[in-house]
Amino acid sequence: MALTILIAALAVCGVFLIAWSITEAYFSAVPNDSCHIFYLRGDSAAVEQQVRSCRWLCERRGMLGKVIFVDCGISPEAQINVQLMLKNDDTVILCAPSQIADYIGQENDNGGAGAD
Repeated sequence: MALTILIAALAVCGVFLIAWSITEAYFSAVPNDSCHIFYLRGDSAAVEQQVRSCRWLCERRGMLGKVIFVDCGISPEAQINVQLMLKNDDTVILCAPSQIADYIGQENDNGGAGAD
């Protein structure tokens, strides 16, 4: 009797997880022309973890569009590591805080935010 209840409970959990995954995939779609800005601070290890987390979101969770990493005081070693991590990806940019407006302007000129 207890085994039957356990199997039924696991089956209900499985159905719930499948429904949750389908709902999440449907409602969490991000448009291709979006622009995501992430501010990087800290030493090499912290910055590397931030970049890996953001890249995971892009690759595994469907976050599409351009990603801008803003250098808000990262160490020179971290700058080198970030540039090595991002060298083959043309959808990711590392820039200074003063350059954000330039990149956002490019996005708007290319039919980004607010375009019909």
